[in-house]
Amino acid sequence: MNAGVEVAELSPGEHAVSLADVASNCSVTPPPPRAVVVASGMQATADLAVRRDSLLRNVIVFARTHDETSTIFWISPQGSAPVRIIEGGEPAISPDGRKIAFARVGAGIIGVWTANVDGTNPVLLTFSGEVNQSPRWSPDGQRLAFASNRDGNYEIYTMRADGSDQRRLTTDVAQDGSPVWSPDGARLAFTRTLEPQSNTEVFLLNPDGTGAVNLTAHPEGDNILDWAPDGDRLLINSTREWQLSNEIFTIDLNGMNAVNLTNHEAFDGDAKWSPDGEAIVFSSERIGHIHSVYRARADGQEVVRLTTPALGEADLSVTWVP
Repeated sequence: MNAGVEVAELSPGEHAVSLADVASNCSVTPPPPRAVVVASGMQATADLAVRRDSLLRNVIVFARTHDETSTIFWISPQGSAPVRIIEGGEPAISPDGRKIAFARVGAGIIGVWTANVDGTNPVLLTFSGEVNQSPRWSPDGQRLAFASNRDGNYEIYTMRADGSDQRRLTTDVAQDGSPVWSPDGARLAFTRTLEPQSNTEVFLLNPDGTGAVNLTAHPEGDNILDWAPDGDRLLINSTREWQLSNEIFTIDLNGMNAVNLTNHEAFDGDAKWSPDGEAIVFSSERIGHIHSVYRARADGQEVVRLTTPALGEADLSVTWVP
């Protein structure tokens, strides 16, 4: 648990102390190298603390709502008992599995927060506007994309993982939300609500805010859900085949080849791909009109129910952590 190493016959002056071969789920405090000054004929000590970090790998994370509360849980891809993480909604896990970003209601506003994946050390990152929501990590874990109405209209923003350097990307009169990074971080997909018909479309955008283009351009509502791990397709929600119910579709990046994966009269949404792209996980109310988490093959076949929330509860905002 605790150990020391003595290094003899050092020359007087400043030396750098590092700790190598630390396990991937551990961190060193303070981050090495640490400077230590050795005086002639004297002994100096440099202390380094090793802490095991909490990690989430190959799990499904979702938010369970009840009345006006929302709590984030994780389960195994096979459907284990839910494990509570933290109060909040719209969860997103950082690429290294150490942090969770989420939205939480408090003091009359909805803010974007981060915390360790064990729920400890929650930190509020946004302080402007009434609503800041839908956080999503960039593939390198350095930035978060999110939606905010801080300028009087819902727009897409990004910020560093510590909440600094908040930048507005879109400046359209339409309502923009639900940003999703491409796997290479080169583009963002998001949902834009176009007036006067309040029709939703999926747009693509460069991370600097340029080059916005309407991908779907369909008279029925389309909403972005996820970007395929190989970067070639998107998962979207659409009412284009069941005008009174959302279905989950895949669509190419040119807006063509829309394929209905669910084809069910009940609501199907919040879908995400598995890390290998071989399966999807989603929320549906197809049994008992209760939103539950389901898993299916990437073609929508072999549907398996993973959660059974109680009456009055709903499992939403599903994501599959690599």
